[in-house]
Amino acid sequence: MPSWPVHVTVAKDVFGIGEVVAEKINRVIDVRDVHDLGRKMPKEPTFSEKFFDLEAASKRVLRLTKAQAMVRSILLRDEHANAFFLHHTLDLLAPRLIAANITNTPIERCADNVCEAVCMELELVSRKVPYKLSNFSQAFKSMLNQVISHPSLASWVNEASDRRLTLERSVNIQDHLTHHAQQILRKLGDQAAASEVVRSKYIAWAYGYLMTLVSRFATRYSHLIDYALLTPFTWEIISERFIRTTKKKAAGLGRDILRICEYAESMEEMHSRIIRAIDFYTENWLRRYGVEPPQSCKAKYADLFISGYKIVENFGMEA
Repeated sequence: MPSWPVHVTVAKDVFGIGEVVAEKINRVIDVRDVHDLGRKMPKEPTFSEKFFDLEAASKRVLRLTKAQAMVRSILLRDEHANAFFLHHTLDLLAPRLIAANITNTPIERCADNVCEAVCMELELVSRKVPYKLSNFSQAFKSMLNQVISHPSLASWVNEASDRRLTLERSVNIQDHLTHHAQQILRKLGDQAAASEVVRSKYIAWAYGYLMTLVSRFATRYSHLIDYALLTPFTWEIISERFIRTTKKKAAGLGRDILRICEYAESMEEMHSRIIRAIDFYTENWLRRYGVEPPQSCKAKYADLFISGYKIVENFGMEA
C-alpha cells in the first residue's frame, strides 16, 4: 500500500491535514500492535479459551480493549479522524488504481465505480469503530479527482504497477503450486498412522486449498481480477464472484470453472466452456459497469486455470 510520504502529502495537499498529525496517525495504524488498525482489530477470546485458558482469554481481551481505546481517542478529534479514514481510503484505493494502470484503463472512465467501491469498503471499517463516516465520505467524493491525480500518488501507482508486472514475469504456476503441495504432502506423510477417514478428509481439504490457489493465480496473472477491481463491488464480493472455488457462500466463476475442468471430456471442450463461462460473468458482472476484459485476458485465464488443474491432478490431490 502507499508509503507514508504519499499518505502525508495527500493528507496535507488535498485535505489540509497537518504533517505531524498525518505521520502520527499513519504510525498508529501501521506500526502499533495491530497493522491496519481499524480495518483489522484483535480477535475476541474463543469459546474454549474463555473456559479452559483464562490467561490467554485475558490477554486477548486486554489487547482488544487497548486497540478500541486507541481508535476512540483518534476519533475524538476531527483532524485525527480524517487522517485515520484517509489512510484507510488510500490503502483501499491503491489496488484499484494499480488495476486501472495495468489494464491501460483511463481512471476517469471508472472513477465513479472505484469511488463507490472504496466508500462501501470504508463503511465496513466504520462498523468496527464508533464513528459515522458521512462527513469524510462526502469530502472524499468531492475531492476524488484531486486525490487520484495527485503527483505523489500517481508516481507511486506507476512504480507499484511496474513492480507487480516484474514479479509476474518471474513466477510460474508450476513452481507456485509445487511449493504449497510439498508442504501438504509432508503433512500427509505425517498422518501415515491416521485412519482412512482422517486422511480422506485431509486430501479433500488439500484439493480445495490448492484449487483456490489455482483460481487466485489465474485471475491475478491473467489480470481478470484487475478488470473486476474497476467495478463498484467490494473486495469481498469480487473474491466470492471470481475467485472462490468452494461451495460455501456465493462462490461463482471459480467454482464453475473448476466443475468444467472436472467434467469436461477433452481439453478443447474444457477451454471453450471456460471462455463461455467468462463471457457470461463478463456480461452479468462487468460490462454493465463499462468494464470489458479483452479476449487475450480470457484466453490466458483459461490456460492458467487448466494448467493449474492438471498440475494438482498430478499431485494426486483429486477430491
